[in-house]
Amino acid sequence: LEPPAQALTAAKTADADTVAPGGGGGYTITLSNPGADAVTVESITDTLPSGFAYAGPTTGITTSDPAVDGGKLTWSGPFTVPGDGGTVSLHFGVTAATTPGEYFNTAGAVDAAGATVASTGPTARIVVEGNRPPVAEDDLALLGQAGRPQLLADVLLGRPVEDRGGEFHPKRLGGPAEVRLQ
Repeated sequence: LEPPAQALTAAKTADADTVAPGGGGGYTITLSNPGADAVTVESITDTLPSGFAYAGPTTGITTSDPAVDGGKLTWSGPFTVPGDGGTVSLHFGVTAATTPGEYFNTAGAVDAAGATVASTGPTARIVVEGNRPPVAEDDLALLGQAGRPQLLADVLLGRPVEDRGGEFHPKRLGGPAEVRLQ
Protein backbone atom coordinates (compact mmCIF):
# COMPACT_ATOMS: atom_id res chain seq x y z
CA LEU A 1 0.00 0.00 0.00
CA GLU A 2 1.18 3.50 -0.84
CA PRO A 3 1.08 6.06 1.97
CA PRO A 4 -1.36 8.92 1.37
CA ALA A 5 0.08 12.02 -0.25
CA GLN A 6 0.97 14.77 2.19
CA ALA A 7 -1.11 17.91 1.98
CA LEU A 8 0.28 21.34 1.32
CA THR A 9 0.69 23.73 4.21
CA ALA A 10 -0.24 27.39 4.10
CA ALA A 11 1.19 30.25 6.14
CA LYS A 12 0.31 33.91 6.18
CA THR A 13 2.22 36.83 7.65
CA ALA A 14 1.49 40.52 7.98
CA ASP A 15 4.08 43.13 6.97
CA ALA A 16 3.62 44.98 10.27
CA ASP A 17 2.11 44.20 13.66
CA THR A 18 0.28 47.54 13.84
CA VAL A 19 -1.13 50.05 11.38
CA ALA A 20 -2.94 53.36 11.63
CA PRO A 21 -6.68 53.43 10.96
CA GLY A 22 -7.17 53.37 7.18
CA GLY A 23 -3.41 52.99 6.71
CA GLY A 24 -1.56 50.79 4.26
CA GLY A 25 -0.25 47.35 5.03
CA GLY A 26 0.46 44.07 3.33
CA TYR A 27 0.36 40.30 3.64
CA THR A 28 2.40 37.38 2.32
CA ILE A 29 0.82 33.97 1.68
CA THR A 30 3.22 31.02 1.41
CA LEU A 31 2.30 27.50 0.27
CA SER A 32 4.77 24.73 1.19
CA ASN A 33 4.92 21.19 -0.14
CA PRO A 34 6.52 18.61 2.18
CA GLY A 35 5.79 15.79 -0.29
CA ALA A 36 8.10 14.45 -2.97
CA ASP A 37 5.90 15.33 -5.94
CA ALA A 38 4.86 18.75 -7.21
CA VAL A 39 1.26 19.76 -6.46
CA THR A 40 -0.87 21.99 -8.67
CA VAL A 41 -3.49 24.28 -7.16
CA GLU A 42 -6.14 26.07 -9.16
CA SER A 43 -6.43 29.13 -6.97
CA ILE A 44 -5.10 30.87 -3.89
CA THR A 45 -7.70 32.54 -1.69
CA ASP A 46 -7.65 35.08 1.09
CA THR A 47 -10.46 36.32 3.30
CA LEU A 48 -9.64 39.80 4.50
CA PRO A 49 -10.73 41.01 7.94
CA SER A 50 -13.85 43.17 8.07
CA GLY A 51 -13.10 46.72 6.94
CA PHE A 52 -9.89 45.82 5.08
CA ALA A 53 -9.60 46.20 1.30
CA TYR A 54 -7.22 44.96 -1.39
CA ALA A 55 -4.88 47.76 -2.48
CA GLY A 56 -2.34 45.87 -4.61
CA PRO A 57 -0.04 45.30 -6.19
CA THR A 58 0.40 41.53 -6.11
CA THR A 59 3.93 40.16 -6.44
CA GLY A 60 5.42 36.67 -6.28
CA ILE A 61 4.01 33.59 -8.00
CA THR A 62 1.65 35.93 -9.84
CA THR A 63 1.46 39.65 -10.52
CA SER A 64 -2.22 39.55 -11.49
CA ASP A 65 -4.79 41.28 -9.32
CA PRO A 66 -7.20 38.89 -7.60
CA ALA A 67 -10.91 38.62 -8.25
CA VAL A 68 -12.52 40.50 -5.36
CA ASP A 69 -15.87 39.42 -3.91
CA GLY A 70 -16.50 41.48 -0.78
CA GLY A 71 -13.57 40.63 1.47
CA LYS A 72 -12.68 37.42 -0.39
CA LEU A 73 -9.72 37.59 -2.78
CA THR A 74 -9.06 34.84 -5.34
CA TRP A 75 -5.96 34.55 -7.50
CA SER A 76 -6.63 32.10 -10.35
CA GLY A 77 -3.91 29.63 -11.36
CA PRO A 78 -2.95 27.03 -11.99
CA PHE A 79 0.06 27.35 -9.66
CA THR A 80 2.57 24.53 -9.18
CA VAL A 81 4.14 24.05 -5.76
CA PRO A 82 7.40 22.08 -6.21
CA GLY A 83 7.95 18.93 -4.14
CA ASP A 84 10.67 18.15 -1.59
CA GLY A 85 9.95 21.17 0.61
CA GLY A 86 9.32 23.58 -2.26
CA THR A 87 7.39 26.79 -1.65
CA VAL A 88 5.56 29.47 -3.59
CA SER A 89 4.39 32.78 -2.21
CA LEU A 90 2.59 35.93 -3.12
CA HIS A 91 2.52 39.35 -1.49
CA PHE A 92 -0.16 42.02 -1.76
CA GLY A 93 -1.04 45.39 -0.31
CA VAL A 94 -4.14 46.26 1.70
CA THR A 95 -5.84 49.28 3.21
CA ALA A 96 -6.62 48.67 6.88
CA ALA A 97 -9.95 49.12 8.59
CA THR A 98 -10.70 52.52 10.13
CA THR A 99 -12.00 51.00 13.36
CA PRO A 100 -9.28 50.32 15.95
CA GLY A 101 -8.94 46.72 17.06
CA GLU A 102 -7.25 43.38 16.55
CA TYR A 103 -7.79 41.70 13.17
CA PHE A 104 -7.01 38.22 11.83
CA ASN A 105 -7.53 36.65 8.44
CA THR A 106 -7.49 33.31 6.64
CA ALA A 107 -5.77 32.19 3.43
CA GLY A 108 -5.61 28.92 1.55
CA ALA A 109 -5.39 27.06 -1.73
CA VAL A 110 -8.03 25.19 -3.73
CA ASP A 111 -7.54 22.26 -6.13
CA ALA A 112 -9.26 21.65 -9.48
CA ALA A 113 -12.19 19.92 -7.78
CA GLY A 114 -12.79 22.96 -5.55
CA ALA A 115 -11.49 21.26 -2.41
CA THR A 116 -9.33 23.23 0.02
CA VAL A 117 -5.87 21.66 0.01
CA ALA A 118 -4.25 24.10 2.43
CA SER A 119 -5.60 26.62 4.92
CA THR A 120 -4.00 28.91 7.47
CA GLY A 121 -6.93 29.28 9.83
CA PRO A 122 -7.24 32.68 11.54
CA THR A 123 -3.75 34.18 11.47
CA ALA A 124 -1.64 37.18 10.37
CA ARG A 125 -2.71 39.39 13.28
CA ILE A 126 -2.74 43.14 12.67
CA VAL A 127 -3.68 45.70 15.30
CA VAL A 128 -5.30 48.87 13.99
CA GLU A 129 -4.20 51.47 16.50
CA GLY A 130 -6.70 53.77 18.19
CA ASN A 131 -7.10 57.35 17.08
CA ARG A 132 -5.47 59.97 19.26
CA PRO A 133 -7.84 62.66 20.44
CA PRO A 134 -7.58 65.83 18.39
CA VAL A 135 -5.74 68.81 19.87
CA ALA A 136 -7.92 71.93 19.92
CA GLU A 137 -6.56 75.27 18.68
CA ASP A 138 -6.63 76.65 22.24
CA ASP A 139 -4.56 73.69 23.36
CA LEU A 140 -1.93 74.56 20.77
CA ALA A 141 -1.45 77.94 22.49
CA LEU A 142 -0.60 76.06 25.68
CA LEU A 143 2.11 74.16 23.90
CA GLY A 144 3.85 77.44 23.11
CA GLN A 145 4.61 78.15 26.78
CA ALA A 146 8.32 77.31 27.00
CA GLY A 147 9.70 75.39 29.94
CA ARG A 148 6.42 73.73 30.84
CA PRO A 149 6.96 70.00 30.15
CA GLN A 150 4.30 68.90 32.67
CA LEU A 151 1.74 71.23 31.09
CA LEU A 152 2.58 69.85 27.66
CA ALA A 153 2.09 66.31 28.98
CA ASP A 154 -1.24 67.27 30.58
CA VAL A 155 -2.56 68.75 27.33
CA LEU A 156 -1.43 65.81 25.22
CA LEU A 157 -2.95 63.33 27.66
CA GLY A 158 -6.24 65.23 27.76
CA ARG A 159 -5.96 66.26 31.41
CA PRO A 160 -7.84 69.42 32.40
CA VAL A 161 -5.93 72.71 32.56
CA GLU A 162 -7.13 76.15 33.64
CA ASP A 163 -6.33 79.71 32.64
CA ARG A 164 -5.15 81.88 35.54
CA GLY A 165 -4.79 85.33 34.03
CA GLY A 166 -3.12 84.17 30.82
CA GLU A 167 -1.01 81.50 32.51
CA PHE A 168 -2.17 77.94 32.17
CA HIS A 169 -1.86 75.45 35.00
CA PRO A 170 -3.00 71.88 35.63
CA LYS A 171 -6.49 71.98 37.08
CA ARG A 172 -6.80 70.58 40.56
CA LEU A 173 -9.37 67.86 40.75
CA GLY A 174 -10.38 67.89 44.42
CA GLY A 175 -8.37 67.56 47.60
CA PRO A 176 -5.67 69.87 48.91
CA ALA A 177 -2.90 68.38 46.74
CA GLU A 178 -0.51 70.92 45.34
CA VAL A 179 0.78 70.66 41.78
CA ARG A 180 4.29 71.97 41.18
CA LEU A 181 5.61 72.68 37.70
CA GLN A 182 9.31 72.77 37.04
